[in-house]
Amino acid sequence: MATILIIEDDPLNQRLLTLMLERENHSIVTANDGQDALRCLQEVAVDLVITDFSMPNMDGVTLVRRLRADAQYRHLPIIVLTAIDWVQQRFE
Repeated sequence: MATILIIEDDPLNQRLLTLMLERENHSIVTANDGQDALRCLQEVAVDLVITDFSMPNMDGVTLVRRLRADAQYRHLPIIVLTAIDWVQQRFE
């Protein structure tokens, strides 16, 4: 199936996402923040990125902007997760 990069600073949320997606036979790579994710992307080709919105060092919005500015990752599917209800305003 797909290789998915999960970027989540909360260990419990990271583990839950990993378990759910591994059950569907996906290969999972994890990172704890945006900077860690950029390092992972240099080492592993992924089919999908699932990232938390709010993280230390580099948040999800900054990560998405960096990936969209890079021709290599411009078309990589990205899902941003958050429990914050005001996040829509930040993307507009």
